[in-house]
Amino acid sequence: MRIDAVVTDARGRVVRDLKADDFAIVEDGAPETVEAATFVANDAAADSTVVPVLSRTDEQTEAGRPGARLFAIFLDEYHIAKGEESERARELVTRFLDRDFTSRDLAIIVKPLDSLLNLRMTHDRAALLAAVATFEGRKGDYEPKTTFEQNYFAAAPERVEAMRSQIVTSALNALALHVGNLQPGRKTMLLVSDGFPRPPRRRDEALPTIDSVTRSANRSGVSIYTVDPRALIIDSSRGATSAAIPG
Repeated sequence: MRIDAVVTDARGRVVRDLKADDFAIVEDGAPETVEAATFVANDAAADSTVVPVLSRTDEQTEAGRPGARLFAIFLDEYHIAKGEESERARELVTRFLDRDFTSRDLAIIVKPLDSLLNLRMTHDRAALLAAVATFEGRKGDYEPKTTFEQNYFAAAPERVEAMRSQIVTSALNALALHVGNLQPGRKTMLLVSDGFPRPPRRRDEALPTIDSVTRSANRSGVSIYTVDPRALIIDSSRGATSAAIPG
């Protein structure tokens, strides 16, 4: 088992010279043995080469390289409003890719109706930025955009919302499983959404639930972080953001 630790001193500087003996891990009250501690530098200039990820084998190889970090970013267009909310969501992810994403990292951008059969992570920042740039929220907009929606979303808004929640839940579960199977270390999933209700459970349907997503993430070592774009909207009366994202 691998566990990530970010250690800083009293002045907020990263501590780089810690050894295994400097850490203590306790599980259910019992101490666990720490076999090794390795410092991994997030140096964007370490290697500017972008390796194409063209197959599942390529993806597994690149994910297993020392220092590789894995990020799965889910842009929930069904539960983010068009306009300023969508703009803030795009800005958030774009800023992360421009500032913190390195050539050793792998990421994937997924939206609700993207195919779950061809999930593949990439080092290619330009491709990731292009995917973010096309994002536009559709919260409250029930006009069908795809053949799938035309065939299955011809219902009252309440029914459509329930189906949208199920689509998002199923996609999150598939994404957690896919990313979780790539390497034994910690992985990160970022859910950008206003939030959505739990899909109604039906005894005759074996569809993923929110609990399924949690179990899949826990088993696969995937940490899930959520960001509500509404918290990033500028409060014009005060000239400041109403909330900030933790660094």
